Amino acid sequence: MKIITTWIKIKRKKVLHYKRNKRWKKSYYCKVRKGNSIIIQMRLENFWNQFYSNKKSNKIGLYIMAKDKIDNDRIDYCYVYLTGKVRLIIKKLWIKRIDLVKEQKQKLANRDITNYWYSFTFNKQKDLRLRTTHGIMTDISYCESKDVETKCTKLNGKQFTQLFYKVLQVKGIGRSGLKKSKRRELTTSTYKRQALNTIKYKLLKLWGLWKYVDDISKVRMTKLSKTKQVIGRNYLKK
Repeated sequence: MKIITTWIKIKRKKVLHYKRNKRWKKSYYCKVRKGNSIIIQMRLENFWNQFYSNKKSNKIGLYIMAKDKIDNDRIDYCYVYLTGKVRLIIKKLWIKRIDLVKEQKQKLANRDITNYWYSFTFNKQKDLRLRTTHGIMTDISYCESKDVETKCTKLNGKQFTQLFYKVLQVKGIGRSGLKKSKRRELTTSTYKRQALNTIKYKLLKLWGLWKYVDDISKVRMTKLSKTKQVIGRNYLKK
């Protein structure tokens, strides 16, 4: 499934009064991105900390979102897209509340804009094994939930596992990852690779998918470190 932005015109819940050319005007309608859901990007280590570590929480943030969309439309679901060039959607969240955290002024070449940063709280979650046809290059996307769950490729346990243990380390995503025209930068340091192997090992065990891992990948994920410790079991305890 390719995420394509579609704009729709909706009526404001509350009339907006604004000043232009020294005159006050009213705005009864606004244009927003169509969709009852959002897709957020998350690195593997952040995914682990958010949903499976001792610090797991039902609150996620911060993301720049359209204020008109939040104030005048509905967002019911959030899908978690895993970074690392595998194009996997691995979690569905039911959004309970969206909160405005801060406003930030930004100066562009031809105008000034205000970025609105939001966090949201969810009260239900579900594991998914979906793969998109194209990579998602923005930190947050708007979509319809029915499109995500019907147009993405559904993977069985073996297919999902083969893709999951190929996840790479990503440095910077979306707006935070902009650097010399590169939206993402991959890192391959031993330290970070070992941390990823630990998380992959633990998650595949928790999900009951270890049986689908081939022998070579098992060796890589449980490789002995220089201290003769098994990385897959002990790395996160340090």
